[in-house]
Amino acid sequence: MSKKSVAEKDVSSSGLSVKAANARAGKRAPATAGKGLPARAVAAVGLESSGGVAGGSPCNTPLPTSTAEAPDAGGEDTSDIGVFVQWSQWDELRKRLDTLKEAAQGGKGVQYLEAGEDKWAVSHKGYRLGGASGPMYKWVLSLGGFRIGIQDEERPKVNADVGNVWLQIGSEMLMSLRGLRGAFEYVRESLGRLGGTVVGNKVSRVDACVDLPGIEASEFTRAFREGRVICRAQKWSDHGMIPCDFYGCGRKETGLSLGTVIRLRAYDKVAEVRNNPTKKAILETHRWGGKPEIASRVEFQIRREALKEFGVDTVEDWEKEKASILRYLCEDWFRLTEYEVDRTNTTRGSVSEVWRHVTDRFMLWCRADENTRKAERETPQSVVEPDALVKQARGCLTTAVAALGLLLPSAAQCRSAVEALLFGGVDWSEWRQQLAIKRDAFLAAHPGGAFVTVDEMGECSG
Repeated sequence: MSKKSVAEKDVSSSGLSVKAANARAGKRAPATAGKGLPARAVAAVGLESSGGVAGGSPCNTPLPTSTAEAPDAGGEDTSDIGVFVQWSQWDELRKRLDTLKEAAQGGKGVQYLEAGEDKWAVSHKGYRLGGASGPMYKWVLSLGGFRIGIQDEERPKVNADVGNVWLQIGSEMLMSLRGLRGAFEYVRESLGRLGGTVVGNKVSRVDACVDLPGIEASEFTRAFREGRVICRAQKWSDHGMIPCDFYGCGRKETGLSLGTVIRLRAYDKVAEVRNNPTKKAILETHRWGGKPEIASRVEFQIRREALKEFGVDTVEDWEKEKASILRYLCEDWFRLTEYEVDRTNTTRGSVSEVWRHVTDRFMLWCRADENTRKAERETPQSVVEPDALVKQARGCLTTAVAALGLLLPSAAQCRSAVEALLFGGVDWSEWRQQLAIKRDAFLAAHPGGAFVTVDEMGECSG
């Protein structure tokens, strides 16, 4: 007998939010055409080849039709990845890129770099990642919701923190190709047709989301304003609220966001895509399963610093750990409660129905079951440098002696003054106990570390 996921069990048990969602979701309808998407993505989403939709990236790729699969509960929304690529026939490729870039700069219209079935549009300018001091990507190429930057490097630099190819994957591609793994494989194959072999990757950002047909964004904003929230995103402010950004249209609140290296967003997705027919068509096919009047999205934006704390470095790591990470985010990092939270005992806050539904959707997408563990976030420990601490202490002591106006002509007087200033009136028994506690803590944090004896430190010279 196959093991049924926790999410499937919970969703099938029904509840008010789920019933409301099903009632408002509407019937499934065929999507309209999507211009600018790679052929395989168009085939995956089921967009028709005729008609076109304004606003897509220019692309000469034919648009075949296909029957879409059942909608997903969620998926990745946006991803930034450093890709480490070894190029073959590099001189030939860089000449082609230079020629196309110069033509684009000369006003000759959109220039394309062909890679099998794909035609990458070449930008007239490069891109510097992370601002003025970041690495420079000389050539920038786009294909639908894919955008890549290519450095003028035949191979990755040794021990480089960033790849010689920078990749950003937009939401349309991630939905059409059923997630990050499929989208990344698409790019890997396309780079291969250009003569590139991917030898590594490093994820710098991934946004994980679930879509909620029939759920109003006000379910989240109202709960927040009523204090029905438990959150680790920020410290509590003096007025008792978690720092949060609300946004809306007219007098209607349409969402909220909070956090830094991990950021939560809950918002009205129907309102967001109202003027984007291509994305709306993809959502109707891949997420909503119809044309709902109301649909919200909840997403966690997870940046590099937080990904490292979860042990995620590569796309493969993310695929392996995402269920555990999202369980932690939904159950520990943030949750909405039925009633206003007692800040002296947050463990008493029972989870609200709408947040149970959000958690169920995340677990359903990740195919989590009762054996899925909850991720642990390992905050990196600061490295203690004894030499630096001693140097700092010596500087502080020198400043204190000078401020007291002491004259210490001999080494003996210096030692006496130091001992008097540092340890005058100290309970040596208590001090040694504190020293032993700190030493044991360092031994536990750094097993096998080299510790020296007093004799090994040597005598101070006079």
